Amino acid sequence: MSRSRVSPRRRAYVLPMVILLALMGTLVVAVCMERFGSQRLLVQRQIEEYKRHHEMLGAQTVIRQWIGRQQPQALLAFSKSADPSHRFALPENVRIAIWVRDGQGGAKVDLTQEIDPKRSWFEAILWRLPEERPELLRRVGPAEISVNAAPREVLRALREGGDPLADSILTERSRGPITREQFRRLLDTAGVSPEEAIELQRLVTFEPVLYRLVVEASDGDDPRLFTALFEFAQNKTTIHEWRELSDPAVAREYLGDAATLLLTPETRDALAESETAKALRSR
Repeated sequence: MSRSRVSPRRRAYVLPMVILLALMGTLVVAVCMERFGSQRLLVQRQIEEYKRHHEMLGAQTVIRQWIGRQQPQALLAFSKSADPSHRFALPENVRIAIWVRDGQGGAKVDLTQEIDPKRSWFEAILWRLPEERPELLRRVGPAEISVNAAPREVLRALREGGDPLADSILTERSRGPITREQFRRLLDTAGVSPEEAIELQRLVTFEPVLYRLVVEASDGDDPRLFTALFEFAQNKTTIHEWRELSDPAVAREYLGDAATLLLTPETRDALAESETAKALRSR
């Protein structure tokens, strides 16, 4: 009885088929692993967002209670200090640091509550501001601009050709907070007419009621930054916004130059790393 033989040609086809099946199996495994990794990252991201959401809810509760116990004089003093105004801890070893800053330095864009001629003066300030500078604007709070918090661009926009006045204000401000009497003297030195000086004094304030709250949350290796605007008027606190500042550009937009002064080195490094990673991804 003869033994069946497999022809050499048939054996030549078997090896490629085995290799092809092995490659297909490897690809299927790789796709499954990639999908599993993506799903795991998605779940981790959702857990992290859920954690941050509830973390900030807990912090908001404590912060609201803390703000409600403060007096205007205390808030004004906090806004002039570089140190955190309050610290506390949440469960899971989350540490919270709070800074209070004068939030009335920007020019208000909503002037519907103002009447002429005051409204016209505020509108002129908006026209003099450089375009595409959203950090110079705000939508809430009184229209009056805080002399002790306004950036140079807003100060120079107080009047036409306001560079000398802005420079003199910044020079005086570097020595300490400016009072109303000091502001009158600066207007006189800048050659402002008595009539214009009266109008300008109606556009500014030296005792803000709108403050920016900067909140830094850290669990040791993952610092996060939040901000809020709150208004304290007639013994009532109104919080206008809560926002996470995970993007360095957004942080600078909301905090301006104060961003580098308020944050701990860990948060500054984290923001710098995220900015670097963002730049690499865009290449």
